[in-house]
Amino acid sequence: MNKNIDLSIVIPCYNEEQRIPQKFEESYKFFKKHFKNFEVILIDDGSSDQTQKVLRNLSKQFPHTSFISYSPNKGKGYAVKKGILTANGKTICFMDADFAVYLENMPLFYKEIQVGADLVIADRNRKQSELKGDVNYLRRILGLSLANLNNAILNLKGIKDTQCGFKFFKSKVAQDLFKNLTTYKWLFDVEIISEAIKKGYKIQSLPVNWEQVDRSKVNVLKDLLPVIKDMSKIYIKHYFS
Repeated sequence: MNKNIDLSIVIPCYNEEQRIPQKFEESYKFFKKHFKNFEVILIDDGSSDQTQKVLRNLSKQFPHTSFISYSPNKGKGYAVKKGILTANGKTICFMDADFAVYLENMPLFYKEIQVGADLVIADRNRKQSELKGDVNYLRRILGLSLANLNNAILNLKGIKDTQCGFKFFKSKVAQDLFKNLTTYKWLFDVEIISEAIKKGYKIQSLPVNWEQVDRSKVNVLKDLLPVIKDMSKIYIKHYFS
């Protein structure tokens, strides 16, 4: 581990050639302003567009930025795992390439890790959370339903938002949780939180300011069977490993 890096920022990308260049440039300015020693790891999750080329160019343009690329597409969880197991920072976070959660939340999340939390997760359902723009009610209902089901079966200590792509970890905790990750699609967060609770890690959830970003890559009908399959794997791992 490079002890000079305080924060590693992992950003998984899939078919983001249009959105990521401008979003990343704005975000990098924020990283540079608020964090003295950081690195950014961009992961191309087997994109079918020019994302790989875009990320390569960004890694050359911006200092302390690297990229990982592979094919075929393996899922967001796999991409985050690759990034986290490559990261050098004392604290590691991952966030979505759409930057739906406002970066202004980062310093508080980072501080919570420094004062003792092992894992800090964003909770968009907290009363203090603020949504900018329109609400996608179908996604909110599905998310809450999933959280309630998993709380009933996995005892997630009342965590209501497992799926928000904005989480911070102590480095050793992140690598411990992700090294044995088995679900690589949309439910990898559930597996990580379940394992963190089983291992007794200290989890802190915080409200966030965020916006509902269009171009969601979730297809309810198409992803239903993979979700059921991953849920079964998580339940089996939770109770029999």
